[in-house]
Amino acid sequence: DGNVVVFNVNCGVICTGAYRWQKGSSSNASGGTAMLIKDWLTVGGVNTTGWSFASVGGVNANGNVVVGGGSFNGLNQAYIARVGPASGTPTPTPTPTPTA
Repeated sequence: DGNVVVFNVNCGVICTGAYRWQKGSSSNASGGTAMLIKDWLTVGGVNTTGWSFASVGGVNANGNVVVGGGSFNGLNQAYIARVGPASGTPTPTPTPTPTA
């Protein structure tokens, strides 16, 4: 729905990186917050030690999963990163009744 987008910036050494932008609570379309992927993951409680997030390639519909490329301890790696709760274990409907 456009409330979360991801993008890559390459304007030199200072501002190069993979970013995630989230719409703010105001109705102003320009209001929102952009964070480096690494910072967003760290704030979300993800241990990013050893990781460098060079690029981001996509985001899921609710904005809590991103995919991209980078490196881990100096070795090139693709990544899938999630912040927030997992979808949980599905419960069958109706819930089965245990038998003796």
